[in-house]
Amino acid sequence: MATRSCENHVSPSASTSGPDCLKVAVAAPVYGLFDYLPLPTTTPDEYQPGQRVAVPFGRRIVTGIIMQVGPCDNATLRLKPIAERLETAPLFTPQMLAWLTWAARYYSHPLGEVVAGALPTQLRKPQTYTHTLISRWRCQTPDITLPPQATRQRELLALLAQHPSGLWQDTLVSMGFSRPQLRSLENKGAIHEVRVDPISAQTEVLHRGTPAAQCRATSRRNSHDRRG
Repeated sequence: MATRSCENHVSPSASTSGPDCLKVAVAAPVYGLFDYLPLPTTTPDEYQPGQRVAVPFGRRIVTGIIMQVGPCDNATLRLKPIAERLETAPLFTPQMLAWLTWAARYYSHPLGEVVAGALPTQLRKPQTYTHTLISRWRCQTPDITLPPQATRQRELLALLAQHPSGLWQDTLVSMGFSRPQLRSLENKGAIHEVRVDPISAQTEVLHRGTPAAQCRATSRRNSHDRRG
C-alpha cells in the first residue's frame, strides 16, 4: 500500500529518502499511510509498529496506528510530528497488522478505518486511554436447578456453558439478556463475573471474529438442532 505524507501526497516517482519517520494509518476515509516525525523529545527507534498515536490531520487531531518505522519517502517534504504517543506498548502484534493490511487490500477499504474498526470503542478516540474494566461472564455450575418459569435464565446459562472462556456483558445484552438475569444467576452460584480490561477484547475480535457473531451463529445452530 503506497505511503503518503501528512503534508502532501508523495509522487510515485519520488526517490529521495529522508530520515526515519513514523508511517501511520489514520482513522479517516483515505487510502495509504502518512509520514510523521516522532515527538521532538523522542527518536524513531523509541516507537514500534502497532502503537497508537494522536496525529494532526488537516484541522483535526485523529487516532493513528504506527504501521512501520523507516525512511521517509521524500526528504524534501516538511513533515509534522505526531501530537501525542497514546501508549508506550503496541496494541497490535505484527501478525495482527499483517492480517489487517490484507483485509484492507482484499476489500479495497482504507487501511486506517480497518485498523480503527479493530480497536475497542474506548481506544478509537485520540486521547490517552483511562483503564476502565468491563464485565465478562463465565459459567460456573451448568447443571444448577432453576425454576420452571426462568426460561431466559436457562437459555443464558446454556449459552455461557457453550463458551468456557466466557462472553462479554455487552454481547449478552445485545442478544436480549438483561443485567438482572445475570445477577440472579450469579446469586445462585451458576455463573461468575470477571472484570477485564477492554484491550483484551481487541485480541479476541481479531483472532476469533466478533463474539456477538459467534453467539448468534451458535444460537442459530441450536435452534436448527431443536427443530430437527
